[in-house]
Amino acid sequence: MSGPGGISDLDKNRALVEWLEWQLRKARNRVRELEVREEQERRRRERAHAAPRWSRARRIGSVEFPTKVALAQAVPVLPDGPGWWYEPKCEGSPDT
Repeated sequence: MSGPGGISDLDKNRALVEWLEWQLRKARNRVRELEVREEQERRRRERAHAAPRWSRARRIGSVEFPTKVALAQAVPVLPDGPGWWYEPKCEGSPDT
């Protein structure tokens, strides 16, 4: 049966179903895009939240020494007497 414009009710409903399916595909694609963005944002927030924890751990874990670090020098004989403390290093020496 034809309607006023010469198109049957069946054809109108088929066209409506086709259009609704197209709209549904678009909506599903948009939902997928938004889910991806949300996941990316969640990961970004986790990284941003983790960064201060790591830097805070470095600050808390760092040790302040009472003396400045001295650079090692090769000497033929180790120093002796009060006030000297040292750690002999042999790795990498030409004699080993």
